[in-house]
Amino acid sequence: MTELVCEICKGKYKNGRALSRHLIMKHKFTKDDIKKYYDKYLRKDKEGICIYCGKETTFLGITNGYSNKYCSSKCVSRATREQAKETIINKYGSDTYFKTEDFKNKFKKTMMKKYGVDNPMKSPDILKKAENTNLKKYGYKTSLLNEEIKEKIKNSNLKKYGVDNPMNSKIVVDKFNKKTKLQRYQKIKERLSQSNDKELLVELNDYIDLERPLKFKCLKCGTEFMDKVNNGLFPVCPNCEPKKSRFENEIYQYISKIYNIEKIILNSRKQINNNGQNELDIYLPEYKLAIEADGLYWHSELFLDKNYHLNKTISCEEKGIQLFHIFENEWLDPIKQDIWKSIISSKLNKNKRIYARDTIVKEISIDNSISFLNENHLQGGLGAKYHIGLFYKDELVSVATFGRPRFNFHYDYELLRFANKKYTNVIGGFSKLLKYFERKYNPANLITYADRRLSNGNLYEKIGFKFLRNTDPNYFYTKDFNTIQTRHTFQKHKLKNLLENYDPNLSEHENMLNNNYVRIYDCGNKVYELQFNILKD
Repeated sequence: MTELVCEICKGKYKNGRALSRHLIMKHKFTKDDIKKYYDKYLRKDKEGICIYCGKETTFLGITNGYSNKYCSSKCVSRATREQAKETIINKYGSDTYFKTEDFKNKFKKTMMKKYGVDNPMKSPDILKKAENTNLKKYGYKTSLLNEEIKEKIKNSNLKKYGVDNPMNSKIVVDKFNKKTKLQRYQKIKERLSQSNDKELLVELNDYIDLERPLKFKCLKCGTEFMDKVNNGLFPVCPNCEPKKSRFENEIYQYISKIYNIEKIILNSRKQINNNGQNELDIYLPEYKLAIEADGLYWHSELFLDKNYHLNKTISCEEKGIQLFHIFENEWLDPIKQDIWKSIISSKLNKNKRIYARDTIVKEISIDNSISFLNENHLQGGLGAKYHIGLFYKDELVSVATFGRPRFNFHYDYELLRFANKKYTNVIGGFSKLLKYFERKYNPANLITYADRRLSNGNLYEKIGFKFLRNTDPNYFYTKDFNTIQTRHTFQKHKLKNLLENYDPNLSEHENMLNNNYVRIYDCGNKVYELQFNILKD
């Protein structure tokens, strides 16, 4: 390192070690003070960010700074595996060489060249050689035809099981069946114990197999019912959960494909206490992530108050758990279902990673912006003044849109939308888009909103946004319990032209109820502001 200057007293020092010693002896710096000093005066752009996960790496002192490329050995091994896997995929089109067409073709080519067939067991020469070996050794083309060997097998079975074939032994067959039945039965009981809301009414001796319906009792309402548990499905009470089973099970099935099924806890009541409403539909302890499958009928105002979803989210936050609320209409929509799958996949670190340094930032047309957001953002695209995208190898992978504030006019702009391409995480992409917007249009500040159904605001806080407040829950209207519409669609001055049964003396809500519309509430938003002079790298 070249000669360094102390920014406090302007003294000059030949290297980082000398400067560190000076800061400790002269200015009484602690280890944390030295790190803050380095961050303020010496840290380079993008230094200290793990190139795999984006977290901060370890500070090694003024001499070495944040010289580690990775934040942990886990990231090193994961990055190495992914790089090796990517190399194989790029080269052969498969993540395992032995599965590739290239290997299969080479194998077949070698076999054809050596034996004249694409499989050695199709070669008459090889089969003849095997027969000659058996003839020489046992006197038969197949060793099992040798009477001496057959007699030896029978004697061993008679001595061990009392019969000449173990499958003729009732003890062996019962032992095999009992072991299999016990394992399956215990697995069912274990899963039920995790939920603590259903009881299996079948004893081990009466249990047959997973394919047949079993009898259960719902501990919530006392209903006894029959249901299957094969293919990972969970028994569903027809009285308590008539509209939720397929929806929730589909979410569970997706997670079980990308995550260790043994680590998934279903219908757990042990994590939170939310005034008696403490069940989490799906919980992944390793990631402190919970998922609620919110059916529109059972989660409407007919059964739940406006703060139910918010209170459950708050209860989870107090325990360090992030809670996703997936509305039923979103899962029924193939595009939004895919977006939710990408959100879950991202949380489980399963998405493809791209680094912002490898992307190019460009402004894009409103048509391209809306098309991209309709495919990759739950709220879809909307009009904005500026549409800015990131391109990776000529492919649009990230979009941010900016416009005049819709609700608070004390700010220059509002960040209206931000989304990455599905199943893709652009590390540092959001920051790069904001910096471009700052340099190009020189805004003083902006405001934005994070939907608490799926965001805890960490993305904003990491790069310098300031948390302002939480809003009250917003509401939507539903009539068929398969789709929802925003409250803005049904503002009172519009109702006369929208509703069959309209009374001007009644409120918006009363008119909507009279026309069989009910409300479903979300969790509200987190409100953030950004002063651009404090934007972090």
